[in-house]
Amino acid sequence: MTLRVDCDLLKWLYVPTEWPWEGFASPQEWSVQLADETAVALGYDASTREWLQITLEGLAQNVGPAEYRFVYFVDPNAILSFVSLYEVPRQDDSFEDLLGMGDSACIRPPQAVRFNSSNLGNGMKSMRFVADANDREITGISHWAWRQDDRDIVMIAAGQNIAEFGMLQDEFDEFAQSISVIGPTFHLASSEA
Repeated sequence: MTLRVDCDLLKWLYVPTEWPWEGFASPQEWSVQLADETAVALGYDASTREWLQITLEGLAQNVGPAEYRFVYFVDPNAILSFVSLYEVPRQDDSFEDLLGMGDSACIRPPQAVRFNSSNLGNGMKSMRFVADANDREITGISHWAWRQDDRDIVMIAAGQNIAEFGMLQDEFDEFAQSISVIGPTFHLASSEA
């Protein structure tokens, strides 16, 4: 991956995609230590610590191909959301497809607006709300997309707590602004540095 993410590491947690990683042999080992340390720091009880460990392990185990995942990790017991970041060779799909504009499960027409990034240039952001036909739950989904000469860059965030999802849009936008293109390896850097 040739993207750099200068997100605020006091807010965002990178979810590893390959193991071993930074001395952790597996997603289970990583999630246990992270849940233990978070529970101590934020005063979580044993059941909340166990829930967090299971959740983190699941987030690490189901990362898709070519996906890079970051969790909003300020107080995961209060708000737990994540973004997925993709960089792929430029697709034949239309820009509207990158933004999920043709989703037939939308409960109203999706909205798209220009999203200018100081690093990636002009892009678009879309937001849509989709209904699950089986359980009638509503999910909010936002896409940020930039079409470069040789690649498409897409960031996706989703949430079933619609109020929380709306509240996090500024955080998601800030994260999207932190993405830039660099050399041949994926690199994380703290905005605090």
